[in-house]
Amino acid sequence: MSKVIKATVINGRYKGETVRITNISLDGSGRQNAACFLASGERANIPVNDLSVIEEPAPLPEPKRAKSSMPFVSGSTGSRTMTQTKNMQKPKIRNLSFTEKDNDEDEEE
Repeated sequence: MSKVIKATVINGRYKGETVRITNISLDGSGRQNAACFLASGERANIPVNDLSVIEEPAPLPEPKRAKSSMPFVSGSTGSRTMTQTKNMQKPKIRNLSFTEKDNDEDEEE
C-alpha cells in the first residue's frame, strides 16, 4: 500500500481545501499536475505549484515485547515445571461412578 500524501490547496478553484494526492504527472509543456481526491470524493487535477504538502508526524515505534510467551518467575516453582504447578492449583474433584453411589446408599441404610 502506498503512502497517502495530504496537501492543502493554496491557489485556484479549490483554495483552502485539503486533498489526498494519488499521482503526479507531467503534461506536454513540462508542468506538473497532481491527481487528487477532494474531501467530497471528487477527483481533480491540480497544478503542483498550487499545493502545500501537509507533513505527517512519524509513527511511534511499537514497544519491545518479550521473545517468550510464558512468564518466568524466579524460584516460584523450584524444580517443578509450569504445567505441574498449574495442575496442582486445580481443585481435585472426585467422580463417583454409578456402582460407588449404589454402595454408598446401601451403607447408609
